[in-house]
Amino acid sequence: MTDRKDGNTIKQKQKKIIKILGTITVLLTVVAASLYTYNLKKEAAEYQTTSPSRLLDDSSVVSQSTSTKEEIDQRDMQDVKQEKKAQTKKDVHPWNEPSEASYPIIKDPSKLSVEVSIPNQRVYIKENGETVYTMICSTGDSKAGTPTPTGDFVIEPERGDKFYWQEDDDWAYNWVSFSGHGVYLFHSVLMWNEHEVEEKEAVKLGQEASHGCIRLPLPDSKWFYDTITTGTSVTIS
Repeated sequence: MTDRKDGNTIKQKQKKIIKILGTITVLLTVVAASLYTYNLKKEAAEYQTTSPSRLLDDSSVVSQSTSTKEEIDQRDMQDVKQEKKAQTKKDVHPWNEPSEASYPIIKDPSKLSVEVSIPNQRVYIKENGETVYTMICSTGDSKAGTPTPTGDFVIEPERGDKFYWQEDDDWAYNWVSFSGHGVYLFHSVLMWNEHEVEEKEAVKLGQEASHGCIRLPLPDSKWFYDTITTGTSVTIS
């Protein structure tokens, strides 16, 4: 009888211990969960506090990246412009320079003749049939319906150091007539006024551009005006 009571007492104690352990486990779980929640809230609060600066930093990086890209694009555009300018200087003969290094010394102008090649856009000064100087030029614009006439001509008496064409408000220097007695001329590149070159037209040296006259660089037009005399034969083809 005593043994049975002792056994019941032990079982009751074991149950109490199990309940206590269960309670402790639950409490530990609750505490752990509370700590975890607390840490999450703390980290969230810290993130919210620091995130604006982080966003600013990110924005700064994006801004710097965009700025850098724009700077690169601008540099690329500048490089392209410089290349185009260099190419223009290379391909387009300067209108204020002679076509060749030096002009020939002409002792007898009566032995000179002039040949103009429309395909080559060149004026060939010949002495006794031999080319002694070659000038770049612009002949009439055939596509615009204003070609330079072709055939055989002679330098006519009409000439002058400059002229003004009222219809287009253009000037030119050193004109020498070869057809129509003042209609078709050799002359300089066009000018806005007596001192300023009309660059948008001057850069067309080497291609058809005029209303039928033959345009020359400024120094070449002066040499032509001073050297080529009335009666000199002119062939244009």
